[in-house]
Amino acid sequence: MRMEKTGWKKKIFRIVLGITSIPIVVIGVLAILLYIPPVQRFLIDNLCKEIGEATGYRIEVGSAELHFPLKLKTTGLKISKNNDTYLQSKRLDADISLLPLLTGNLEINYISIEDIDIHSHNIMESLEIDCSVGFVRFVVRDLNIPGSMVDIRQLHIQEGDICITQYTTIDEEEVDG
Repeated sequence: MRMEKTGWKKKIFRIVLGITSIPIVVIGVLAILLYIPPVQRFLIDNLCKEIGEATGYRIEVGSAELHFPLKLKTTGLKISKNNDTYLQSKRLDADISLLPLLTGNLEINYISIEDIDIHSHNIMESLEIDCSVGFVRFVVRDLNIPGSMVDIRQLHIQEGDICITQYTTIDEEEVDG
């Protein structure tokens, strides 16, 4: 009689252990899949498509690699809209902290960009940015996506030209009077 009770306890323990370990195994398999190049290409293509549909911009990435834990390397990044190229870069590297990401915060250790061209024509009403830089590296302290705020701790620019133009309009009455 006593053996039957311990047999049932072992079966129940095994069932509970099996059920609770399934989510852990699934998360582990998904994490491993993120580091397989064809899966990365599939995810990047879908992400670019979704962002493009949401914003109206066309985003192209030549190649992208994700290295452990969260180091992203891309080549051939291009953002355009209506045949106007707004951003184009030869290479972009980003290092993202893993632990803050687990708590829902995005903390970027650094972003470095090689051969970047930015042309902000028609994006902002009275501000225009034209930039051609050989190398940019910045360290982000805080990134608040919903509030559209970025706190940059360090900025390093090498070999480049940056032109920021702000336009203002004056009414004719102000000029005459």
